[in-house]
Amino acid sequence: GGGGGGGGGENTASESDASSLHSKQPSSPKTILDFGAGFAGDARCLASEFQDTCVTCVEVQRHIHDAAEAFTTMLGLKDTCLHQCVDVFEDDDGDGENIEDGTPRNKIKIKGAPFDALYSVLVILHVPKRDRLWSVLSANLKPGASIYIEDYFALAPLSDLDKKKLQEVVACPYLPSKETYVKTLVENGFENIEWETMTSKWVPFIETRLSQFRAPENTERNLRVHGAALTKELDVFYSTVHELFTNGSVGGVRIRAKKAKF
Repeated sequence: GGGGGGGGGENTASESDASSLHSKQPSSPKTILDFGAGFAGDARCLASEFQDTCVTCVEVQRHIHDAAEAFTTMLGLKDTCLHQCVDVFEDDDGDGENIEDGTPRNKIKIKGAPFDALYSVLVILHVPKRDRLWSVLSANLKPGASIYIEDYFALAPLSDLDKKKLQEVVACPYLPSKETYVKTLVENGFENIEWETMTSKWVPFIETRLSQFRAPENTERNLRVHGAALTKELDVFYSTVHELFTNGSVGGVRIRAKKAKF
């Protein structure tokens, strides 16, 4: 699903440079949209680190949304870290009545929009309809808003086997090349696009995660914590991600950009 918590598992990206949202503009964003927030750990870090910022967490899976909201309340951050269980594609029937800046009203999906910034880590890879997604995300951002994305992209044309593994194991039904990804961003009103390829930085983490999971001394712990079925699933997942990132098929990227000031 679109908000599950990342195709790379629990943070393929070994670091998430959330503060870049702040360094790229003269003053801190007052409102941040965390798209596919999962359990909202990053969102709570942003909300607690930057006292003048309110983070809206959008998560499509109800049980994860409920747990994330409970954690936020437990930590006393419910005033600055807000949660919405939203499917941004729901009732998306194309063009609708326009609001003042020309945005179709039916694309304003998220309470609190438009936002000063967008933050999304290892979520967009789960969404096949990229043009529709970026159209909706753009509509929920202010002109001049900053975006910070971590995602997968296709380093080379994908084989049928690669596509099958991405879809069935990683829940990634579609993966664009860099050129296609950037074109989609430009067509949906984004500019000043900074594309930072992260593959070489992510691979050591991916390799360590797999080797540690398979280490004999962790076998008993894995079975005790996860049970046999989930342990097998995780092994397939970690090994598949490792294969895709080391065979030259899939890369990681960190994207920073601005929504154009029309």
